[in-house]
Amino acid sequence: MLRRYLLIAVAAHVVLGPVLRWSSIASTVYVGATLLAALVVVLTARDIDGVTVAVAYTVATEVLWRMTDAQFFFEGAKYAMVALLIIASFRFFPGWRPAVVPAVFLASFAAGVVLSVQHFGGIVAARQPISFNLAGPMGLAVAVWFFSQARPTLARFRMAMWAMALPMVSVATITLVNTISAGSITFQTQSNLTTSGGFSPNEVSSALGFGVLACVVLTATEHDFWLRLLEIGLACWLFVEAVLTLSRGGVANVVVALLLALVMVAGRARDLTRFALLAAVVLLACGALLLPSINAFTGGHLLARYQSSSTSSRDRIVRSDLDLFQTHPLLGVGIGVSREMRPARITHQEAHTEYTRLLAEQGLFGVVALVAMLVMVIAPFRRARRGLPRALVAAFVGWSLVEMTHSATRLALTSFSIGLAVLVAGMVAEQQPPRPGEGEEPVDQRAAGAGLPHQEQR
Repeated sequence: MLRRYLLIAVAAHVVLGPVLRWSSIASTVYVGATLLAALVVVLTARDIDGVTVAVAYTVATEVLWRMTDAQFFFEGAKYAMVALLIIASFRFFPGWRPAVVPAVFLASFAAGVVLSVQHFGGIVAARQPISFNLAGPMGLAVAVWFFSQARPTLARFRMAMWAMALPMVSVATITLVNTISAGSITFQTQSNLTTSGGFSPNEVSSALGFGVLACVVLTATEHDFWLRLLEIGLACWLFVEAVLTLSRGGVANVVVALLLALVMVAGRARDLTRFALLAAVVLLACGALLLPSINAFTGGHLLARYQSSSTSSRDRIVRSDLDLFQTHPLLGVGIGVSREMRPARITHQEAHTEYTRLLAEQGLFGVVALVAMLVMVIAPFRRARRGLPRALVAAFVGWSLVEMTHSATRLALTSFSIGLAVLVAGMVAEQQPPRPGEGEEPVDQRAAGAGLPHQEQR
């Protein structure tokens, strides 16, 4: 029965992509329906698992909204994620237990906001740059705080992975249809707008790459043979579409994520069989069988693209950020102000690397933000059981940290992925919680004080 429903859902999202691309009105209605459905689930769900699935689907649709010209503000998915999680917290965590590290992380942005308002001459003028640069970090803090209090089972977690894979099927369908219908495509050693569905190759590639990761996770935890074939097929398809964008970032994200996961299970035979072999099948199928054909299709430009050392001005932006940090080491220049102070050839270009942006715009407080972020991504490793849970934590954290090197926090997925790592760290065994000495490490009380404790779901 579940297999049938999932097949219907996949087929529906294959059709959905071109429909939304054809009509911005339909896309806008879809956004409204998605947000309304997510809100209803958050208000009526019996447990956090339902909330997780609803928020996961909402976050995963962000690129689909953008590439189909939905009439919704650009950062809408990030603020929707924050709003839904805060509303859910009133239902499931009425005590509002403090979370020290996420709170410190958010507080580190206060001085930068004040400087931004001063630079732009008022809150109205500063609203857009603040919103653009602060939505991602705010989503990260709220997701870490909320999901640190959840204890999902693997079966429930899998539903969240399906909720994130389905919108990527729609994105992949749009890119495929656009590629086929384009006729002649001129490839160069840079990202390609046509094969990206007419939208930002960087964002499309990242979204499709996350879809690959979700499908590999589903494949590695699947018991149904036919569903496993479907998940492998979807992973390969999404990988091909990500590669065809010729945007390297999204491909790098998923490759690093899977390699980190493999390292985490390398010494555990059972989990190696469940995850490593299946991940290897996907990577080998894509690398050995599909990439040569894709390279031929692009006239050899795919290989040339990956051999190129060009960073699309990202290196110059990083150097500019570091120069601003040296010039304004205490408070930085203010949230969203760095783009106004870059050298002439890169003036008004947004930061692509979140780490240097924090330093340039927040100075010493940016260092505080980076340390807080480091604590938030290390804590799930210490909390997760060895084997598959820790491998999944490595994959989600790795995907997000690599994404921040080339796309900052432009996507809600970047923040939500770290939230997923925290969620997986609290995963309980399918039948019963593990006994001490059987692979689970004791809870670190310092992590509990940082807002990352074990807590049974209410």
